[in-house]
Amino acid sequence: MEHVAIKQKEFWNGKAQVFPRYEPCENNYEARMLNIAKKHGVDFTGQKILDVGCGTGMYTIRLAQEAASVLGTDISEEMLDILNTDAKRENITNLRTVLTDWKDFETDERFDLIFCSMTPAVHDNYTREKLFKYTDRWLIFMGFAGVMQSDVMAEVYRHHGVTQRKFNNGKDMEDWLVENKREFTAYPVEGEWVQNRHAEGMAVCCRNMLSSYDVEMDESFILSHIENFKNSDGSYTERIKYKIEMIICEI
Repeated sequence: MEHVAIKQKEFWNGKAQVFPRYEPCENNYEARMLNIAKKHGVDFTGQKILDVGCGTGMYTIRLAQEAASVLGTDISEEMLDILNTDAKRENITNLRTVLTDWKDFETDERFDLIFCSMTPAVHDNYTREKLFKYTDRWLIFMGFAGVMQSDVMAEVYRHHGVTQRKFNNGKDMEDWLVENKREFTAYPVEGEWVQNRHAEGMAVCCRNMLSSYDVEMDESFILSHIENFKNSDGSYTERIKYKIEMIICEI
């Protein structure tokens, strides 16, 4: 298990520099997702929030702009470094971070709301039940519903003889809630992420995604392949189709 945790940390540290980060605008993907929660009746204003698997803080900083306080946890110190840098830039002073795997996290604190977005840290009975240990009212969980398809990675996987894993943590969470007789509302969301990167950033993403499979990387293929996604301005664009479930539980 310790070996698995180390591999997870290495994987997410490897993604940190090319991972999406907080953007201060009100019409992007993160803002739209939080608006879905608000329409359901969730009010982030003045709340004490725990963000599990917070990553670079795309949601964490946005939540802190409304909440009384936010605590973000993540296994990747490099992700948290980016979060703290961006929080400082945005003059956020009510946000703390803890470097930890969720399964190892312990605190005497309780929270009005626990927020989890696309995190593999919540994946079994123990880590799911633990969410309810620390929340007094709300749980917001976002996970994939079977689809995360990258136009860049599709051919990379095929070339390396890899079958892409299914991403179903949203549906898995729904099944667990039903089995454990916990009430929830689920909102299906689908769309396309568009991510612009420089050449090395695109290559790093390809290498990182392949690193979770036991294959020998064909570096020359990767470097040649990403040229198919080069724009006239020299940037590179990846498009990722997704289906997500936003699951909201009120305790």
